[in-house]
Amino acid sequence: MQSILSLIALSSTALAALNPSTIIKDVVAFGDSLSDNGNFYKYEGTPAAPYWQGRFSNGPVWVEQLASTLNNANLHDYAVGASVANISDAYHQPISFSKSLTASDIPDLSQQIALWKADASANTLNLDTTLFTIWAGFNDLSDTISAGNTPNPIAFATTILNNVQTLLQSGAKNILVNGFPPLDRIPRNNKLPANVTAPIKQIDDAFNAILSSGISHIQGLTPKVNVIFNDVTPLLLYIDSPEGTAYYGFKNVQDSCNTFGANGTFVTCATPDDYFFWDTVHPTTKAHKFIAAGAYNTLFNISGFPTVTNAATTTVTTSSLPFATTTAQSLIQSVQMQQQQAQPEEVEEVKYNPISPAAMQRNMHILLYARSTLALSCGAAAGILGLTGTTGFIFFFAASVIMSIALFLKTGFKPDIYFPTGNGTLHVLTAEVLNSLFSYMLFWTLFTGLVHLFE
Repeated sequence: MQSILSLIALSSTALAALNPSTIIKDVVAFGDSLSDNGNFYKYEGTPAAPYWQGRFSNGPVWVEQLASTLNNANLHDYAVGASVANISDAYHQPISFSKSLTASDIPDLSQQIALWKADASANTLNLDTTLFTIWAGFNDLSDTISAGNTPNPIAFATTILNNVQTLLQSGAKNILVNGFPPLDRIPRNNKLPANVTAPIKQIDDAFNAILSSGISHIQGLTPKVNVIFNDVTPLLLYIDSPEGTAYYGFKNVQDSCNTFGANGTFVTCATPDDYFFWDTVHPTTKAHKFIAAGAYNTLFNISGFPTVTNAATTTVTTSSLPFATTTAQSLIQSVQMQQQQAQPEEVEEVKYNPISPAAMQRNMHILLYARSTLALSCGAAAGILGLTGTTGFIFFFAASVIMSIALFLKTGFKPDIYFPTGNGTLHVLTAEVLNSLFSYMLFWTLFTGLVHLFE
């Protein structure tokens, strides 16, 4: 088996990471309420207390704590609660915590980037020491479902990848992109029946697989910059386990600390640090602390989950709020005017297709070659050993199972990245097994005759 496994080398680009000596002086954040440090609050004064200073939590959010961990880097936060990655996914859906705005009134990812480029402070940043963060896409999924449409994780991920390209064209050198958290586990969804949460998990997994694959491909095309995918799911699933819950000091990872009472007012738990979730969607500031620590580990390629000691509580010392206008609509109009007046970019815009046909075809060939080699080798071995009847077939299928497990391990438990066929796991475990059976039988018969014919 060792000689066969040595032939398998699935197409994938090595993960990027910052050099340990890299100094980050500025962090520029884009996204939605998970990264919003008070921008939506400037529109209408929501979310109000008990939410902390306009955050969608009871304290600083992950990107604030990450900036603080990076030697108190200056934070330039353009993320806005209820924002979508692509404005076409907003469908004018109402915002639960807004008095009058809809999701279509909020700057999407490309408009946030345009706001950053139009901001005078952006011209003073040293892009070599600036980290850009993106955490978006959840509201695209939520608003699409609420509008009665079918969510498309490929489109969601591609929008984010196109915005990564925009940042690269603008000179960005360090970009961190967070994937979806396990959305079937948040309080809004975790009590729904399995037939409802299963499709959510499938969309979640597909989005992360496509986004991860796309970022790896972009990194391969631009090796002089750092485009880093941060898969938050493993850490959050570990925290959701009994062992992780105990280690990180949570007592409740299923329910939200802050809920609506019968009279429409907030009812807040007495011990928020015991809870992972602040409300039905957003983490507590303690949970944000560990998300920030996990992002730090990803940035510098530190293996393992963050420890409690290296995720110590941080104090936010710099947190800029770039929005000065009072309504989202005027912001969007301002962005549109700036875009119309802006000079064309010298670099041609690239619309990125996250699936590389060449890499996928190569992986298919490798899979076929591995199965064929296994069939021929096992057929010869079965013939030499003199296996007959059912024993010979059991020998083949046992070897095929071992090969399937080896292939699955080779993909790093993420076969959808290498085989985006809709069900990469099934493809890796079963593809070409029956076809290779005929090759096995041919060599089994041949070597049985050569070795045992005249016995």
